[in-house]
Amino acid sequence: MTGAIGQNAPTVQAAREGLALLRLMAEAADEGSPDWVHRRVEQLEFLDTRAVRWRVSVDFTVPETAPVTYIGGRRFRLVPLTSWEKSNLVGFDLRDECGNTIWLPTTQDTGERMASALIYWARDIVGGPSPRLEKTLKAIVSEWPSPEQKEEARKEEARKPKTETKTRKGIEPFGEAAAQDFPNALKRLERFPSFLSQANELWRNFLIVVAVADTPGTRRVLKMTFESRIEFRRADNRWPRILENLGWRGWRLELFLGARGGNHHLEVAAPPGVDIVRIRARPVIKDPDPSDVVEYGGTPHVHIRIKADQRSRYLTTIRVRVSRPGWLTMCWLAGLIIPAVLLTGLVKLSVLFSGATEEGTAATLLLALLAVFATMLVGPGAHPLASRLLSASRGLIMFDSGLVLLGVGILLLQSHNAPKIPGWTTVLWQILCVLSVLCAVMLTFSRFRPKGPNKVEKADRLKKKKLAEEPDKPDPVALMIPAADGYHYGDNPDHEWNKDSRAELVRALRQAEVKARF
Repeated sequence: MTGAIGQNAPTVQAAREGLALLRLMAEAADEGSPDWVHRRVEQLEFLDTRAVRWRVSVDFTVPETAPVTYIGGRRFRLVPLTSWEKSNLVGFDLRDECGNTIWLPTTQDTGERMASALIYWARDIVGGPSPRLEKTLKAIVSEWPSPEQKEEARKEEARKPKTETKTRKGIEPFGEAAAQDFPNALKRLERFPSFLSQANELWRNFLIVVAVADTPGTRRVLKMTFESRIEFRRADNRWPRILENLGWRGWRLELFLGARGGNHHLEVAAPPGVDIVRIRARPVIKDPDPSDVVEYGGTPHVHIRIKADQRSRYLTTIRVRVSRPGWLTMCWLAGLIIPAVLLTGLVKLSVLFSGATEEGTAATLLLALLAVFATMLVGPGAHPLASRLLSASRGLIMFDSGLVLLGVGILLLQSHNAPKIPGWTTVLWQILCVLSVLCAVMLTFSRFRPKGPNKVEKADRLKKKKLAEEPDKPDPVALMIPAADGYHYGDNPDHEWNKDSRAELVRALRQAEVKARF
């Protein structure tokens, strides 16, 4: 799915097809347009702490207005299946409802259509061709923005006053002479949020287009599989991250969902050793007032659904926690046994330091065995995500192991013929006991801390809270996962991408498509 846009001049045919594809994507999200997309199902699976696997299926009806193309003498209809944020698609697979592989146009072919569509649309807005502007639009479609550019673009959009966004009504066209002026042409385009929305999405996304030989009205289900890279980032506030690593607070993973047409299903499959506590989807823009969608888990597999009549973009927060059985329970048991043995040794110091007796030797071997067992818990074995979620607890076990090894060292360094126990040894052993008890208390809290209030308490609490009291923007502490359908212009709440904006986009694309035919 990689490639570059060719240098050929945009053709009218490519512009028509590109505008038609963009229009179909816009109509899928518009309440007043035909519903040709019925259902989107996205399954999220965590491979490790660096990558996730997406399985996406789209249930749709081949629309009547889908552009027609001929390949090898056969007639095909082009259908925009979904978008994907620009990156190398790893493990990509596309199949139909019968499991047969199907082909799709290359990125270069689709990019030619998208670039031609933007160029012809821009010509209609500014009143004529502008070579420099058209070169810029080609670069927008072909280039891959870096993470730094994405973050800077987001900040720049947030800094713009909302009064700068104006509708097309009441603005006179520049004319062909003024269209040659690149700065004026850019100012003209900035007044059209519909054009900016498509330009932004094509700068950030690939448009995945499939070619089907079916007649209009045919019901199809196409399925895609691909992997996406994720990056754990450190939060500026370390205290929430420490609580999450200890297991005292659920980890938050965030992604955007919805606003692409049809019922939107999200199925999250947690890896072994990890439970999903809750999934909550909050509308980015209250248009007019869609409610939150909440699903409670406690299991490794949870499903959430956004209804087809809720066309808003949703910021979805997934809270995960390490499962109590398994590794966490073993760590907790080890954390209890270690202080118990050390406290017993504190009471029986005379036995521990009794020289080369059987009791002293047995105590030394027991402590060494505990240290080895605790060290094994720190090593590999759990899923990488489960290990990452409790990195602080793993640190406690490692610290406990160090305490035991220190106690073993004290025993071995003592002279077997020493008539009395040195005072510093007693004090040091007391310190070891206190520290091991603290570790045991913290591990116990991690093991038995409730995952959250029960469902009734949660429901009452959510009813009492107002949506305006909680931020709709991504949480800087949470891990952001790239959405399965790529970047959406409505992901930024400053855009106010509401019902009227979606209808205006469809109207503008239809008008540009009609003008491209003449």
